[in-house]
Amino acid sequence: MKASKKISFIMLCIIVLITTFSCKNTPKQKNVQKQEDYSEIEVKSMLMNFYESYTAELFFKEFESQEKIDSISSIYLTKKLIDYLDKKYQSTELDYDPFTHAQMFGNETLRSIKIRKDESNNNIYYISFFWSYEKKLVTIKLGIIKENKVYKIDHVFLDYFTEEEIDK
Repeated sequence: MKASKKISFIMLCIIVLITTFSCKNTPKQKNVQKQEDYSEIEVKSMLMNFYESYTAELFFKEFESQEKIDSISSIYLTKKLIDYLDKKYQSTELDYDPFTHAQMFGNETLRSIKIRKDESNNNIYYISFFWSYEKKLVTIKLGIIKENKVYKIDHVFLDYFTEEEIDK
């Protein structure tokens, strides 16, 4: 009888060990798409810094400096995105600012900026702000990547959305 209890105990221990180790090797994913671990706080901070410096240069100075805009772009945008936007501007496919969708951007608009991460994709963020000139909420969808340990804007979706369209 004691031998069968020992064998049962050993078998139970083996089953517990096998179960424990097999569970540790199973990846836990929120969704099927593998995503990098993006620090939401760092990305939101980068995006706010971008909008503050970008809009300050474009809208709050008497004369914008293309050199300063290029410098801001090189800090916050990937080269791929810069080249893509340049091509769109040169071909006149793009005749508005893709980051603001506005020709005026005041302090009130800057203070109204809200940044939120897409719930299903770690590298998509929405920038929303109230544009008082047309009295509407504008939302811009951006793709973010981590390049050399620094978060950068890698894609700007050229259509902007209303809140209702985003929540669908």
